This record gives sequence, C-alpha cells and structure tokens, in this order.
Amino acid sequence: MGGWKELTERPRVADLAQMVGLSPDYFTRTFRRTYGMPPREWIIRQIIQHAAAHLDRTGKSIAQIAAFYGYPDSFLFSQQFKSVMGVPPQVYRVR
Repeated sequence: MGGWKELTERPRVADLAQMVGLSPDYFTRTFRRTYGMPPREWIIRQIIQHAAAHLDRTGKSIAQIAAFYGYPDSFLFSQQFKSVMGVPPQVYRVR
C-alpha cells in the first residue's frame, strides 16, 4: 500500500493504522491522546484549513473548491467549514 499524500483522498482510519502497523482501535486511541481529537476530525480540520487558503488565493466558486476537496455537495462543505473556521465559506471569503 502506498503512502497517503493528498487531502482529497480522504484516508480511512483503518488505512492509516495499517500504514503504521497498529490496530485501528489502538491507532485511534493513541491519535486522540496525542492530538486531542480523533483522526477523522483532524483530517477534516486539515482539509478545511487548506480549503480556506484555496478560497483566499483563487477566484474559484465555493462549489468548485468543495468538489476539489472531495465533498459531494457544497452544503456539507459549508457546514464543516463553519464548524472549523467559525464562519461559512461565503463570509470567510469576503472578510
């Protein structure tokens, strides 16, 4: 199995655990202890932070950015963006 390199790939916890030779449960517990959150939440935060930078440097629509980061629709992207960044992407872009 190759290494996970792209945020758009959405790795599964089981895949990450396998990459480091741990069981998924042990990996999740250790990750939570180390980073203060479960791996899935950390991954979402990383994706949203990269998407925020993408919003800052491009004129692409929110729907295009959502699709680029693997979101099936801009509604879910907007919900997760707001939960991480504190404001919806539309507000973030015009700040």
